[in-house]
Amino acid sequence: MLEKAPETGGTSAVSGGMVWCAADLDAWLEVQPGGDPEMGWALIENFFEGIEWLRGQGVALEDFGDYAP
Repeated sequence: MLEKAPETGGTSAVSGGMVWCAADLDAWLEVQPGGDPEMGWALIENFFEGIEWLRGQGVALEDFGDYAP
């Protein structure tokens, strides 16, 4: 993994360990102004698959919010 920021940790260091995804592309673009819509859509479309991958790696996760599968 590469970190482009001057300090290690990136957004993970400030997220408090929370994994979040917008409900739809418009909501994602609100928090990622100027973001690449294709990348946003890829995140939204594959989010729950990524969550299951994390669980498969032994990461303990709690559901939080309205969008849990």
